[in-house]
Amino acid sequence: MIQMFDRTGAIEIGEIQIQSRHQNLGIGTLVLADTLPPLSG
Repeated sequence: MIQMFDRTGAIEIGEIQIQSRHQNLGIGTLVLADTLPPLSG
């Protein structure tokens, strides 16, 4: 489950749930990288 709250000028990630056997595999990082736009500095 992923909860995202779109706010003016920001996106808040409320929660990412990953089953225990799938944790520590970089899945959360991959989901965020695929979901959020790249940061511009």
